[in-house]
Amino acid sequence: MSGEALAVPDFLPAFLEWLRGGLAARGWAGVPVATQVPNPRPPRFARVRHDATARPHLALAVATVTVEAWAASEAEADRLGAVCYALACAAEISDPWCYAPRDATVLGPHPSPDPDSGQDRSVCAVRLAVPVEPI
Repeated sequence: MSGEALAVPDFLPAFLEWLRGGLAARGWAGVPVATQVPNPRPPRFARVRHDATARPHLALAVATVTVEAWAASEAEADRLGAVCYALACAAEISDPWCYAPRDATVLGPHPSPDPDSGQDRSVCAVRLAVPVEPI
């Protein structure tokens, strides 16, 4: 038995650009958005992780993405987290194409101080539908 090998494309670079552009358009220009904590650590930044993937359909995967937003105060972290969450739920990026399905919310933004640094942080997780591609 042979079948076509299908994989989830690397959608994170396009998703990171989506968040950067969306944040800049909403007054958060210059906030670093990356897959790792920047070094040196800035007062405000967002980290994106691709945490899990499910394949509910032959041509489509559903990726769980976690977005953490750090800031200088709890109120600022909550606001940055809320904007990141709204942008993630509205994701429509085209390189590669993906979108947030109706049940996009896995975990709404909530305060979660960083246990390592003590810095204020807001965390959310969303599901993104991503077409798979042959490898």
